Amino acid sequence: MSASPRHYFTCRPASARLRPPWHTVPRHFVRSLRLLGLLLLASLAGGCVHYEYDLIDPHGPVRPIAKALDVQRGPIAYHFKNLNTRLRLVIENASDQPVSLLGNGSYLVDPRQEAIAFSARVIPPHAHVTFSFPPVWPVYGVWRDPGWYGPGWGWGPYYYGDWIGPPYYSYYEMRGPPPPGYFEWPSGKRIRLNFAYQQDGSWFSHEFIILKRRR
Repeated sequence: MSASPRHYFTCRPASARLRPPWHTVPRHFVRSLRLLGLLLLASLAGGCVHYEYDLIDPHGPVRPIAKALDVQRGPIAYHFKNLNTRLRLVIENASDQPVSLLGNGSYLVDPRQEAIAFSARVIPPHAHVTFSFPPVWPVYGVWRDPGWYGPGWGWGPYYYGDWIGPPYYSYYEMRGPPPPGYFEWPSGKRIRLNFAYQQDGSWFSHEFIILKRRR
C-alpha cells in the first residue's frame, strides 16, 4: 500500500525537515539583500579615506607624494609610490657599478620611535630593490569542505544552518603571522629612513622623513 502524503512527509530525513517552508524563501531573500546592502555601504564608506605622504628631505624642500615621486641622490634613484594605506619605495642603482646597501647604518624609525634595521644586500648596476612601509601582512586563502556549516562564501541560499542546493566549497581569508619589522602607521605620524651605501670603497648615506596624512 502506498504511503499517504502525510506519512511521506513525516518520514523525510531530519536534515530536510530543518529547512523552512518554501513560502518563506522570499522573506529570507529580502533580508539577505538588506544585509548585502549594509555591507556594501560599509565598504564604500571605508574606501573613501585617502592618504597622502609628505617627503621631508633634510637637504631640500618638503615635497608631497600625492601619487608618485622620484628623487635622485647621487648614484641612487628613489621612486616613491603612494598605495593609499602604505607607501612603496623602489631604490634603483642608476650607476654602472654595483652598490652595497649596508645593514650597519640602514634603519627605519617607526611612529613609536622603535628602530628597525634593514638587511644588507648588493644592488647590481641598473637594478633595484623594493620596500613597503608598512610591510605587507600576508593573507592566505582557505577552502572549506561541503560538510562545514558556518559563515563563508559559497553558492546556494542559506537557511537555518542548512544549505539548499548541491554541495559546495566555501572560501575565506586568514591572516598569517606579521612579517618581520611590521608596524602600524596611523595618519599624522612620521617615519624616518636612513640608507647607508658603499661603492668603490666610498661610504655615503641618505636620510628621509615621511609624514602620513589624510587628504
